[in-house]
Amino acid sequence: MGFNYILNSINAKPQEVIMIGESKTDIIPAKKASINTIYINYNIDPHSIKENEAYLINKADASITEFSDIPRILSKKN
Repeated sequence: MGFNYILNSINAKPQEVIMIGESKTDIIPAKKASINTIYINYNIDPHSIKENEAYLINKADASITEFSDIPRILSKKN
């Protein structure tokens, strides 16, 4: 079971949903299913970003450090 199964079960298209996640098991499968992604990076110090965090920041459609940033990202999509 994956994102495509879930999308089919709720009769939704990939462009109608957004995956918000903090790990590669959130972001990578969603991207493979053509779902827009927001990576939440709790590490707000840009000098201590690890290699795997940098990869996910670049792979996701958007990156945030706080959940309160979500409305700002969503308003850009409209």
